[in-house]
Amino acid sequence: MTLLLILFLSVGGVLQSRLITATLVDNTTRVASIYMEGIISPHVQSLKTSRRLLPDEQFQLETSIADTGLRTQIQQIKIWLPDGTIAYASDQSQIGRRFDSESVRRAVNGETVRNFDDDTEHQGDSAHHYSAILETYIPIRDPGGHVIAVGEFYQDLDAIRDPVFVAIAGNWAIRVVLGIAAVTPLFFIILKADRYIAVQRRVMRVNHRRSVKLARQNLVLSIEADKLRRHAARANEELLSRVGADLHDGPVQLLTLAALNAADPPMAMQLLREATHELRCIASGLVLPELRDLTAGDAVRLAVTRHEQNTGTTVERNIAELSVGISHELKACMYRVVQEALRNIVRHAGGRGQKVAASLDHGTVVIRIDDAGQARPTEARDGQNPGIGLQGVRNRVAAFNGTLEIRRVPGKGTTLIARLPPDLAPAL
Repeated sequence: MTLLLILFLSVGGVLQSRLITATLVDNTTRVASIYMEGIISPHVQSLKTSRRLLPDEQFQLETSIADTGLRTQIQQIKIWLPDGTIAYASDQSQIGRRFDSESVRRAVNGETVRNFDDDTEHQGDSAHHYSAILETYIPIRDPGGHVIAVGEFYQDLDAIRDPVFVAIAGNWAIRVVLGIAAVTPLFFIILKADRYIAVQRRVMRVNHRRSVKLARQNLVLSIEADKLRRHAARANEELLSRVGADLHDGPVQLLTLAALNAADPPMAMQLLREATHELRCIASGLVLPELRDLTAGDAVRLAVTRHEQNTGTTVERNIAELSVGISHELKACMYRVVQEALRNIVRHAGGRGQKVAASLDHGTVVIRIDDAGQARPTEARDGQNPGIGLQGVRNRVAAFNGTLEIRRVPGKGTTLIARLPPDLAPAL
């Protein structure tokens, strides 16, 4: 855009300069023609009756021309008779010669004629030093208005053009300086704006890549959240099924037997006590114990102790003091993980080789639970309901941005390792 503007101004300036030059040259030559006609006419009136100028007229003519302000522009003068004969010339050798000139004939008819000539044969020896000559033919009239002769004079156009060119050159110099002064700040403004736009484009590209990355991460998190919700719903249904089965197979059966043995009060009381005990066992698995005042290590120990009390089995424990800031929700998660894992060991491995270890690894709580059973801990045997099972444990750990690892060695048992970062909030 800037280049087009500069080109437009340059072309406009050239055309303007040429127009000004042509106008000035034309006006100058017109003024010179009128001026010369006024100088020549009074001194050539004798040509009305004579074919040559009188000596006095010739002297007065040359003196008048020498005294005029146009002497630097006027190079030669000729006076033509209407028949084409030269009656007077600055070059004396041409006086009396006759030429057939169209310009002279036109001037005789009352027309002022101008011809541009770079090398005319009529210039004479004194004109060959000038590159551009303007030939002007003017009709010379007597007092009655009749054309009695034709005056011809040569003007040096360089003497007219040079001052114009100097003025135009100065004008162009001013234009160039002002143009540079105007364009330079604009150039730096555009350069700065271009750099700013380039920086903004880079920032936009970086932000776009970040947005795409965040969108992908959000999509992955959304998919994972949907999976966890489905797993939680499935685990809840499995938990309800397990509770229903436990109630039906345990307390309900005992209460039915107690009703059938109503005639035997001691037996009925024994059955009622057993039903009450089983209800308490089931309730202890549903309702979390009071963990707020316990440390994380104590919460794990409580889960192990309750398991031993409810199952009559023994658990080898190695639980460190987890002296880090752990929320109540995370302690409940640790309690449930230990509770469910030990319950699965009793169901699927007969409670053999139960071991629970808890420690800290660079701020992460690590819970390890081992058994010495043969079956996989998530597989039910003999039609037993596996409860929420391994999937429930996995969901609990994932809810706290943790990881769950299962290691199975045929013939030697299974190891469950849960890693929970204590400083992270739950994902759900």
